[in-house]
Amino acid sequence: TADGGQAGTSVNLMLKGIIGIQAMPEISQAFGLRKPEGFITQWKDQALNGGHLLSDTGNVQSWSLIYNTFADKLTHSNLVGHDTYDSQAAFYKQLADDSTNPFGLPLSSSSSDARSDWTMLTASTIDDPSTRDMLVSMVHARANYNGTLGAFPTTYNAPSGNVTRGIARRVYILSHSMLIQNIICLTLPKALRILYYHSSEHPTAS
Repeated sequence: TADGGQAGTSVNLMLKGIIGIQAMPEISQAFGLRKPEGFITQWKDQALNGGHLLSDTGNVQSWSLIYNTFADKLTHSNLVGHDTYDSQAAFYKQLADDSTNPFGLPLSSSSSDARSDWTMLTASTIDDPSTRDMLVSMVHARANYNGTLGAFPTTYNAPSGNVTRGIARRVYILSHSMLIQNIICLTLPKALRILYYHSSEHPTAS
């Protein structure tokens, strides 16, 4: 996957595919695919453990920032469900409260790197203001950090702030995901919101 995980067991990637099926009912019908509601039930059975979503199915110690829930929010697919959002937000709060990393939560339990863009996508899916703002403040702390040379990176070490990769990339538009979500949902029909999500998630590299 783009974040270095195993594609076959990635909870985040599975969710993205299920939301894609929901977004394209005509294609689903043409190919005889199952309804997304069936997939999401199976996904939850494998993805949820101990009140939070795993990073990889079968690994009960794993966790990650499940940023693809942004697509569910943006397109109003309503597949993930309020209970899952609430429990995941509580888990993020616990991670943030327990964290000694000043610049954000790592992308997953198997990494020490934070992603500014995907942290902001994740924050935009959280209804609880204090938890949402806690994640945003960590990204802001790294944006205001002057301990390294160069422009603001997408990927950096969460404890130290040292740059890993992605200096001054166009994906910074995702840092405005909360504002974008409000504007898009107010002004565009669902079909165009779906197109917007897929085009903005994979911008042309500079």
